[in-house]
Amino acid sequence: MRKMIAAVVAAGLVVSAWLILPGLAASMTDASQTEGAGNTAVARCDTDGVTTVYGLNSTNVTSVVVSNVASGCAGLTMKATINNQATTSSGTAVVPAGGGTVTVGVTSIALTQAMQTEIQVG
Repeated sequence: MRKMIAAVVAAGLVVSAWLILPGLAASMTDASQTEGAGNTAVARCDTDGVTTVYGLNSTNVTSVVVSNVASGCAGLTMKATINNQATTSSGTAVVPAGGGTVTVGVTSIALTQAMQTEIQVG
């Protein structure tokens, strides 16, 4: 009987995680303190996350390169917003057919240790 109760509780936890975690992941932002940002989920068209890296011109960020974009995002507009705690910059680009890698140009912004990146697709 105890094994059956444990199995039911475990199944309930798995189902709860399956229902709750995608909603949490869809609103994640990347608050990396390195030049190559990290992984973050992108809307509902990409549930396994993407990788972001800053394109630099000297010590300024001029683009955000987003890779591992799912093909389900093809044709949608991707917006990248970066913030260095003093200034915010953003830009948009259309996700190519098949997904893959998208380079989003942004207005030049100084690279700092407190950089935050948010990626949205819609």
